[in-house]
Amino acid sequence: MKATLTFSSSKDYAPVVHDWERLELIRNELLEIQDRELERMNSLPGLDNMLEEVIHMLTEYIAVLS
Repeated sequence: MKATLTFSSSKDYAPVVHDWERLELIRNELLEIQDRELERMNSLPGLDNMLEEVIHMLTEYIAVLS
């Protein structure tokens, strides 16, 4: 399940996002960055490997928390 977060324009409303949910949001954003980088022909050297490693570590940690 892909975590998503919707914000309200009301100042009285502040969404409660638990740490593991934040980690899912971060992981999902990193996955999107990785997809965009794979489409680019001039990606920074080593960025793909770094993103893959971080995404893998976050995925494992999230699995432990679930």
